[in-house]
Amino acid sequence: MPLLRYVFLRLYGADLERRSRSGPATACGDAIAQTIFMLLVPCSAVITLVIAACFPTNAEAVRDLGKAVVIAVVILLTVLTWNFKSYADIPNSADAFRTRASRLLTWLLFFLMPLLGIALFVVALGLGNT
Repeated sequence: MPLLRYVFLRLYGADLERRSRSGPATACGDAIAQTIFMLLVPCSAVITLVIAACFPTNAEAVRDLGKAVVIAVVILLTVLTWNFKSYADIPNSADAFRTRASRLLTWLLFFLMPLLGIALFVVALGLGNT
């Protein structure tokens, strides 16, 4: 949970410094959605990779189970981030992540994490085909 909070606060701090939609309530809601998106693909990919490694002879089952994993991870991340809505009332909690350098690193991570997840999905599907 501390990692999830860290990712959220990093995104929240970056969103508070945007030119538009930077009000605390809007930035908080956007940061929650971004947190879910940022972690969805890598988390789903890791679970699918483990499944593919455990059951390497059934590629179709791995693909079908991968869809269920994505849905389960979306639900789980939504539940886990639900309590972050209270941060809309305390925007100063993200002050450490509002610097220019911190925002740059945040957006770099925001775009790289899904790419990492996609790469892991490709590996998982390759394992499922062997």
